[in-house]
Amino acid sequence: MELISFKGEYDLILLVAIVLAMIMMSIVVSLFNPNTKEEYYSFSRPKFAPPAILFKIIWIILYILMAWSLYRIILITNTGENTVIQLTLFISQLIINYLWSFIFFKFKKRKLALFTIIILILLVISLIISLIKLDILSAILLLPYLIWLLFALVLLVYIIKRNKEQ
Repeated sequence: MELISFKGEYDLILLVAIVLAMIMMSIVVSLFNPNTKEEYYSFSRPKFAPPAILFKIIWIILYILMAWSLYRIILITNTGENTVIQLTLFISQLIINYLWSFIFFKFKKRKLALFTIIILILLVISLIISLIKLDILSAILLLPYLIWLLFALVLLVYIIKRNKEQ
């Protein structure tokens, strides 16, 4: 399979639709959690904690990479290859990804958010492993996401330890 292949207008529309759907869902999540920036700055954070604006930029990039990976999985599905496991893992991790903000910011369940991000990381690792033989590029596209989640886990542990009263 090529790096990226648009065999027709449909393929490009599909990729754009997936990217827009993921970004739109993140906007919806943000609308239901309007005070995330203020709350983030209210925490005692480590020196390596990025500014809040960087989260939005990084997530847009990650959603584009994730969408490209999903796009490739869908193209493989269209060839008749069985991708039920990959699609199930992808959709599962995406749902948990969107739920995390509600758990942490809206419901303020910090320890549940920690458990959730660990589950999310395990799902993403499983997804990457399942993609290696199917489509190595789809797996590689998810590596920045995994790295960001691991960074977020470290940041979350620090925030939970330093902000017991919140």
